[in-house]
Amino acid sequence: MRPNAEFVISFDFELAWGNVHMTKWRERQAKGVYKNLRIVLPTMLQEMDDLQIPATWATVGAMVETPDKRDFSHLPQRWRDVVTATLKDAEPESFNGRDVFEMVRAARQQHVIGCHSYSHIPFTYEAMNAAVIDAEIDRFQAAMKPYGLSPDVLVFPENRENHLDVLARRGFKKVRVAADGNYKSRWLYLASSLVSPPPLANETLGEAGVIRHAGSMLFADAAQAWRVPVIMRRFHMGLKRVMREGGVLHLWSHPFNFSESPALRQAFSDLLREVARHRDAGRLKVSLFQ
Repeated sequence: MRPNAEFVISFDFELAWGNVHMTKWRERQAKGVYKNLRIVLPTMLQEMDDLQIPATWATVGAMVETPDKRDFSHLPQRWRDVVTATLKDAEPESFNGRDVFEMVRAARQQHVIGCHSYSHIPFTYEAMNAAVIDAEIDRFQAAMKPYGLSPDVLVFPENRENHLDVLARRGFKKVRVAADGNYKSRWLYLASSLVSPPPLANETLGEAGVIRHAGSMLFADAAQAWRVPVIMRRFHMGLKRVMREGGVLHLWSHPFNFSESPALRQAFSDLLREVARHRDAGRLKVSLFQ
């Protein structure tokens, strides 16, 4: 094994909050994606327990709080209205996620909880200024307090990086940002996936001393099963590369991706077993984004 050949998994743990300001959640809700996660997640966690593979779960704070305790008074009026209207129309299982959060907390395998903001309104959006981000962190921390948690790593909503100075002041040590070499066209990205391995994760020092950690690749198929072989091919290229050259291969996904795509769910199961096999053979270290 290369001395620094590592594999990392992180999840954007958000249910429908990832689309709270858009409409994609309606389609997933209609297909039962969020309800089905309650069936899929326990089997995922069991596999990770059995194979002793941990992950970082970057959690949306409002997902964990009960509806009566949620507070969006800090948001700019435009986004407050959007969030309020969305929650009024949605089924409870789409946005209420304390039960799935506690599934992760109850797992035998010890996982890491990170921050994915409180509301998931991207930090670069209009009027999301430093004061709003400060309040986002306050509310996120309040949601984590009953669990005795105070995460110091953050995944930006939609990977939209901003306000590192605020995060540094609030005690965050590291943030996950978009992978290097992203393509603006998804077709160019898919074409490149056939011939190019994903970039290795890298870390740079950002504003106010916060470490910017660029991941490697999103492990998701947009519920299009034909894409799974392409995704797995790219994963295998990345795995071979990291074991050959050293470095970190960092995959991230959303737990609901596996409840909307049985093909992706099976691929993830195969991936976990392969990673565990290489780890047990001494070729790879399984690490955490922390």
